[in-house]
Amino acid sequence: MEIPTENPLLEVGCDYITVTAASSAARQNLVEFGKYLVRDAVRGGGKQTVCRTLGYKGESAPGVSWGQRPDGALLRATSNKAAEHWNQVFDASEHCTRFDVQITLRTQQHPHEIMSAVWKRNPGWTTGEGRKSKVKKVVGPTGIESMFIGSRQSERFFRIYDKGIESGSEWYRMAVRWELELKAEAAHSYVDQLSRAQNPEAAMLATVCNFAVTRLEIRPGTGHLRWIASDEIKCTRLPESAQSYIKELRWLNRSVRPCVERLVASGMRDKLLIALGLSDDTQQSE
Repeated sequence: MEIPTENPLLEVGCDYITVTAASSAARQNLVEFGKYLVRDAVRGGGKQTVCRTLGYKGESAPGVSWGQRPDGALLRATSNKAAEHWNQVFDASEHCTRFDVQITLRTQQHPHEIMSAVWKRNPGWTTGEGRKSKVKKVVGPTGIESMFIGSRQSERFFRIYDKGIESGSEWYRMAVRWELELKAEAAHSYVDQLSRAQNPEAAMLATVCNFAVTRLEIRPGTGHLRWIASDEIKCTRLPESAQSYIKELRWLNRSVRPCVERLVASGMRDKLLIALGLSDDTQQSE
């Protein structure tokens, strides 16, 4: 089912990301980047406060917060900070625990009418593929203002809402946001693949649109809004072996590469290769 309206795409991107790190090197990188983002937010006019969440203690400013506790560090970015820095935040971490991807469309119809069409197609339960999920709606003075698909505790939770009402901003008047919240291994698997995609925005657009089509049998927009199914990232669990390889490669990049670069710059390349067992002389002697 298509919603019969032209829906200019206002935004597509990450709206929320939370990452953690446990090893000493990764913790240091995560905290330093968190401090940088907080300072940047303060320079932009934001107020710095103390962050205390889930036992982590650190700093917070509009759109970003970081903290430390004995077993690791946490960094969280939202809204514009998440949209701009999600890739750097993920690269500085060891694990992503939550990732929200969204598209926002300016509608010709009232957002209530858009969500009414979704509800008519999915009255209380999803009608598309996969296991049935609950569909809930919140009704306000203007009609349906938001919808929730699935369980907040699950790895995938979908929201549709009137962004103008939610934000109170005139910029988002007549705008509907479609947002997929990923948690735990689904979040980590997705953002790991997204960080290596040639066109992350196209992948995020395809992911949200295909979720709506597959689970709700609703196309978020018609007209010029198009996406390619092959761009969608399948946020399935990574095999355990792949997870361990990725962690090892990140550790090599953060902890070993700087040492290698210093030795090579000092003219110790040959001795470095011998020490690593990569020299032709070493291989011949074996």
